[in-house]
Amino acid sequence: MPLLEDLGRAVAGALREDRSLQALLDSSETEAIDEGKVPLGDVETWLTSLATDQPFLSASRNLQRRALFVELAALIAAQVRKRQYLASQRPWPLWFEGLLAHWQAQKSDVITLNYDTLIESASMTMHLREQDGELRKKLPLPNDLVGSFPPEPPQRGVFGEEVMSSFLLHKLHGSTNWYGRLGSADMLSIVRFDYMTPEWGGEDRQLNRAMTALRESLQVLIFPSCG
Repeated sequence: MPLLEDLGRAVAGALREDRSLQALLDSSETEAIDEGKVPLGDVETWLTSLATDQPFLSASRNLQRRALFVELAALIAAQVRKRQYLASQRPWPLWFEGLLAHWQAQKSDVITLNYDTLIESASMTMHLREQDGELRKKLPLPNDLVGSFPPEPPQRGVFGEEVMSSFLLHKLHGSTNWYGRLGSADMLSIVRFDYMTPEWGGEDRQLNRAMTALRESLQVLIFPSCG
């Protein structure tokens, strides 16, 4: 996964090529981007600033900054997904497999500040062992790893054998597969799309179109530190 500095360079490069987003930048932000830098030093600090209404700015300008926040979050999510795809094309490092195995054996509560879904993806491909040393009878599903929060969109039920318990992943800063409406006070309005292709309903094309339309109407939800 990209380090914060690498992510900043990628975002700055994408902004230099997108004239529509450049219109949302102020002069200091434009100057930083032109120099290949991220305003305020790193993307998380910048996102935090954009997500917070500034009392010295007009209502119109604060709304523009909020729009820029939404666009930047989508840019960051795209960059993280790209790096995750590249990482998943290689065998998982032994230390990573060992870490997931330890979490599984201990049924750990794992707190992460990362936006990616690498842990979820890797866990669904590894036959992790239980505390007694036996292999899991079935690979974990995303719901098992995140405790069904946020929930998936309503869809057809899938019935099968009960999945054994897993370690729990707590994503404090959101995720590249969390979607919702920015500014909503209702946490239940957040949904999780585990699979980024429109195949929720199998051959049910109407359901697939509905799920795709739902995702496209929402914003990716990643929350930078507000400290």
